[in-house]
Amino acid sequence: MDLETFEKSEAMLKRRFYLSGEWHNFVMMQLDKSEMIDGLPKVNGLRRVAELLLGDIIDSKPTEVFPVQGNSLGRASVLYSITFRWWDESERTYADVADAFNDGQNWNIDDDFIVYALATASTRAEGRALRKALKLKTCTAEEIGPKTVSTGRVTRPDGITDNQMAFINRRCKTLNIEIDNFIRESFNGEGYVRLEDLTKVDATECIRKLNEVEQ
Repeated sequence: MDLETFEKSEAMLKRRFYLSGEWHNFVMMQLDKSEMIDGLPKVNGLRRVAELLLGDIIDSKPTEVFPVQGNSLGRASVLYSITFRWWDESERTYADVADAFNDGQNWNIDDDFIVYALATASTRAEGRALRKALKLKTCTAEEIGPKTVSTGRVTRPDGITDNQMAFINRRCKTLNIEIDNFIRESFNGEGYVRLEDLTKVDATECIRKLNEVEQ
């Protein structure tokens, strides 16, 4: 389904599509390149797409806030709530929590940004609430801590490793397999589009299937 068809559809048809396995890819296609980082959606992009597909946001705010004392090392946590006026004129609320912490040994926020821990946690929590409303099967770019960035490439928590990615690329080339089709067929309905979207566990399963094909 394309955007124009979706917008013209009745509420029942929209609901069926919203609950279908095609929905994740449909949402991701509505994002502009400027609204993504390394294939991950940014929160500002999800805000726009959420209103485009789901309905007006009539309330969006942190509902519980637990700041770091004195903007020093520690943990800031935020519960964020978003209410939509849905396409069927009902009101639906989605909420989620996120944190930003740095205790000197463990962290998910860079040292230079610890003074913005509360704002970072709020943005991450909003992103998670938007992801929940949009039924997305990926995290937002803001949920990836700065210290996981290496040579400009984001490393996703428990995501596919560089070695796995290189192996799958080589094996698909050797077997003359179109890699994007292989990923979609291997994980039908799971929302994967590209190799980079796989988790480490799913990449291991891909390698097993490729070994079977080769044998």
